[in-house]
Amino acid sequence: MLTHTQDISQPLGREIEIPPAAARVGAERAWSMGWPFHARKRVGGFRLVGTDSGWTAGAGPVVEGPTSAMLQLLTGREVALERLSGDGVAALARTVFGRTENSPS
Repeated sequence: MLTHTQDISQPLGREIEIPPAAARVGAERAWSMGWPFHARKRVGGFRLVGTDSGWTAGAGPVVEGPTSAMLQLLTGREVALERLSGDGVAALARTVFGRTENSPS
């Protein structure tokens, strides 16, 4: 429900804030399950840090941002890249979403 709410609101330019504690529960669930997200396999080579909740997962170059953006990332939403920072974001964009330097955002 949290992710789908963002799927609808963000393209409309509406911001619906997800409480960090709720986003953390969602991120933990998405990280722990295999199908349909396979988050550990897709993004486990990066150190993911939810800056507003203390949630962390993975190992490698750091990718950080709001836990709601981490939830979007873990569930395969490319739009999450706009809200993330850290040394690993460019590599994550390439390896997970196939973006190149000149790819549109």
